Amino acid sequence: FTGKDICPYIEAFAALGYCYDKTGDRQKAIEAYSQYVEKEKDNLLRRTQTQMQLAILRQKTGKDIIDAAETNETAEATARQIAEGNKQIILGIKEFRDFARVCDERLADPAETPENKAKYTGLKENALFLEGGCWAQLTKPADKLEGFRKQAAAGLENYLKAFPRGQYAIRSYVMLGSLYTALGDMDKSREALDRLTLAQARGYLAAGEFAEGSMAPKIRAAISFLESGGKECIISETSITL
Repeated sequence: FTGKDICPYIEAFAALGYCYDKTGDRQKAIEAYSQYVEKEKDNLLRRTQTQMQLAILRQKTGKDIIDAAETNETAEATARQIAEGNKQIILGIKEFRDFARVCDERLADPAETPENKAKYTGLKENALFLEGGCWAQLTKPADKLEGFRKQAAAGLENYLKAFPRGQYAIRSYVMLGSLYTALGDMDKSREALDRLTLAQARGYLAAGEFAEGSMAPKIRAAISFLESGGKECIISETSITL
């Protein structure tokens, strides 16, 4: 490749990663995105966006490792696999924290364009939400579950402090309500869920924001209860899905 070819050459790795991701080949997507991140030296925004996608893919890999752990024949093998899956997810969480810090630095730079600042704001919002959401996915081993839930609640509170009207705000309030209920803090659970109005619950349910087989049936039952004259409904869930 000549000098004039180098940018398209680097961009090809990002495009290849995207294609592999969309066709379900996560490992090849990770390899291609990693090549792009390694080679991209000039476009910090594009590089950060790709690093974010890499962290998301690694987090998904960790979740798959955990989900497959129960197929092991021994408790020791299951525990090792869960530990490896947790390790992958926690590495992703650390990367999300780093992305949020990078975004803060770029947002504070007066030389950054308004268009890029808008993109960095979006990246920061995603990173903060994913940090809390990923902690909420960790449910094993049982002796660490309370700590995972506390980390998840802290992460979601941090997200809501930065983006109280953000695109994930309603989902965060519902997740916080569930987390605080599981932690036995009913006052904080009510406080979080009080911010979710009946109209908002209907809208988000219709938009598919709550997963079937998880939060959707609970939200649907809560709406029915409130529409029938109920005054208050506490939603509880031991495992929370992003």
